[in-house]
Amino acid sequence: ETTKSRTKILVSALPYDMKEEKFVEDIAQWDGKYNYLDFYEGKRSFKKKEPGRAYINFLDADILQQFVKKMQGHTYTDDRGANHKLCIEYAPYQAVPSDFQKKKNPREGTIEKDPEYLAFVESLGKPKESKPTETQTTDEKQAGTSEEPIISPLLLELKIRNEKKAKKNQRRKQNQQKKILQRKAEQTQQNAKGNPNANKGKGGPNKGGRGNKGNSNTDGDSGPPKRNRNRRKNRNNRAKAEQPQLVPGSIKIQQKPAGN
Repeated sequence: ETTKSRTKILVSALPYDMKEEKFVEDIAQWDGKYNYLDFYEGKRSFKKKEPGRAYINFLDADILQQFVKKMQGHTYTDDRGANHKLCIEYAPYQAVPSDFQKKKNPREGTIEKDPEYLAFVESLGKPKESKPTETQTTDEKQAGTSEEPIISPLLLELKIRNEKKAKKNQRRKQNQQKKILQRKAEQTQQNAKGNPNANKGKGGPNKGGRGNKGNSNTDGDSGPPKRNRNRRKNRNNRAKAEQPQLVPGSIKIQQKPAGN
């Protein structure tokens, strides 16, 4: 096997951080002049450092020589500032995998003659007619057969939630009203215990033995009724009038004789 028949090369010493897209972009001027490219990204760790490499198979040996003259010794700088000079040599294994070789499709370039494609292109120029969907037709049928309005599951769920919320608010208001009434009743009981003679009904016992008949003649919040006080005052006045009045000098004091 002569040197001119070799068309597959190995490009080594690529930077560790170089991606395949970057390498393909750098050799874009040889695009279409090679039929095989296999790129291996470099690895860098504490134990092992392995630079990147690529295998390229050109269509012609002359194109390969042009690539070598252009890229041999080309310097790359990685992300850490280290320089890497490319090393190009013949690949030890010159065969190209069969599954990588591109085979021309016999139907390539015949789409303009395909009747289905031509019918599709013709349909694009026609105005589209809006056809009812299956869901629309089923909804219309159900609406025509049933008089009741159709409620979707989402609306039904919202309706149930709103009803539960309204019932909960109503129960809360009722409980608040009960608490207010209970507080008022307790307050009236406390007031009645603090003033037992105030606001009594018919037949309520008084010191005079008669009821107030709904109207209590009280002077202030405490004390006996005014009628009882007047009666007591009149009795005191009559008692004073009945007492005998002594005239000065009307009473004589008899002295006992001495010696008895």
